[in-house]
Amino acid sequence: MAMKITEKSKKNPQEYIPYLNNLKKMDPEYLKYKIDCQFKKYDSALKNISQSLSEEHFKEALLLIENHKLYSLALRLYKPYPERKMQQKRNFMLMKF
Repeated sequence: MAMKITEKSKKNPQEYIPYLNNLKKMDPEYLKYKIDCQFKKYDSALKNISQSLSEEHFKEALLLIENHKLYSLALRLYKPYPERKMQQKRNFMLMKF
């Protein structure tokens, strides 16, 4: 996919090669999340990042949920993770006050 993008890109390779190299270092779920965010596909982005077990990625997911009002989807996606669901509920309650 990255090679297709570079073939069609009108940018100088020096501009996008560091970006592509950075993408190669990411785990697959986080990579999909980042690409979905760039295309403003926030529902799909949340679905992808919710598959990651990283605490750092979870914090990033909370920001995505808050910024794009994805509360209902978040509660469904994190249902298998009760400890994270409780943390989400606490965060949502704090935002309402």
